Amino acid sequence: MQAEFVQTIGEGWANPLKRFMNEMELIECMNKKTLTDGNGKVHLMSVPITQHVTNAQKDSFANATNITLTYKG
Repeated sequence: MQAEFVQTIGEGWANPLKRFMNEMELIECMNKKTLTDGNGKVHLMSVPITQHVTNAQKDSFANATNITLTYKG
């Protein structure tokens, strides 16, 4: 499912998202089924677009300004 979300974001199907949701966007999506963009415009968004990470991964990203997703398959 996670790889599908990368494609969904990359192809623009999750507009206005350009990345995975942050916590506030996730809460808005789950409670209101909407997503408010940077200009204050509200968009319908019934499916949360998130990336699962462990606590160790989260801690390793603490000082990072950007991260890169890679696939080892």
